[in-house]
Amino acid sequence: MSEQDPTDFVDVNAIIQKTSLAEHIARADHYFSWMGDDASILKKPFNNVAEAAETLQGVSLLLRFSDLFPGAKVVDFGAGTAWLSRDLALLGCEVTAVDISAAALELGKRANEKHPFAKEMSISYQSFDGANLDLPSNHFDNIICFSSFHHVAAEQALLQHFHRILRPGGIVSFYEPGPHHSRQPQSQQEMRHYGVIERDIDIDRIWQTASEIGFVDLRLAKYMPDPALVSMSDFARLLTEPVSLDLAPSYFNIRPFFLYKAGQRKLDSRFGRGLTASITAQTVALADGRFRATITLGNIGEASWLPSTTPKGGVCISSRLLDDQDHVLDAHFASWWVIDRHIEPGESFTVEVEIPAPPRPGLRLALGLVADRVAHFDGPGNIPCIIALDALA
Repeated sequence: MSEQDPTDFVDVNAIIQKTSLAEHIARADHYFSWMGDDASILKKPFNNVAEAAETLQGVSLLLRFSDLFPGAKVVDFGAGTAWLSRDLALLGCEVTAVDISAAALELGKRANEKHPFAKEMSISYQSFDGANLDLPSNHFDNIICFSSFHHVAAEQALLQHFHRILRPGGIVSFYEPGPHHSRQPQSQQEMRHYGVIERDIDIDRIWQTASEIGFVDLRLAKYMPDPALVSMSDFARLLTEPVSLDLAPSYFNIRPFFLYKAGQRKLDSRFGRGLTASITAQTVALADGRFRATITLGNIGEASWLPSTTPKGGVCISSRLLDDQDHVLDAHFASWWVIDRHIEPGESFTVEVEIPAPPRPGLRLALGLVADRVAHFDGPGNIPCIIALDALA
């Protein structure tokens, strides 16, 4: 870090004390107001090669550790032009994009509404006055702060709002700069010329405040922030010899961390894990080549199964048509959307279905379960039920 001229040093705390929230909002709106619908910022995260690598690395961390799922209610705080809101919505989340700049949100809204999958995305847009988060209590599963929390003036008040609006077991995910951020040349320039808040992210300070508010845990992501290319021989040596790495320089000015509200999320089939089933079936051949099957499903996993009609994560019975060598002839032979209630771990469910006539005698059917648009039940403990499709003599 280069030496800072003390006569030219900008103290972020002085900006916070001297600048009203209304001024910050006006500055943010002014920044975005001149931009049109072809502004390069709307390409984010792909508007700049150098920034894209770091941005995508940060997004990857948040996706890995935020425990998101289709249908999760997520606040994208400091959304700007809502580029991350768009990507979270494409993953199936129900997103509320929040920013102090109404101009930024409007710009992003227009762009997102032109997206080819716009009809599948659930995004609402809400401006923020800098202190009061006007959102319902105990309503959201996740809050994402992607390089936005260090711009906040009323840090304690905002953490109180985060805790209030989260459901029990909710997570706030942060990808932020580190404890030296305000002294970086770029930060000094932004504060000097634009009056932007560029706070240092002090984890100890944040955790003290957050724990007093009621958050029960804070975790930081341990990973390799600075990938490096090595020769083939050096890579081979890494695999066979103990290596001591000094990671401190990599974490000099980066802090990915997560805050947790007390409580436990109820695991269901939208999460794509804890999905284990027992399947048994008895079949009767019908005169026209079809079959009637009585299928009993047992939930022997950890997750609740949602009814088949649930738009994301509803559990249905699927089938694959096999030949006598167990080669798959049709991976989507038939499906049955017949589960009409929540099936909790330990419960079973019996249903009668009709199986279409197979193309020829002597084939077999592998029955399994699918959480729609989320996952197949194919983890450990799941064994497909194989039934023979033998026609009437």
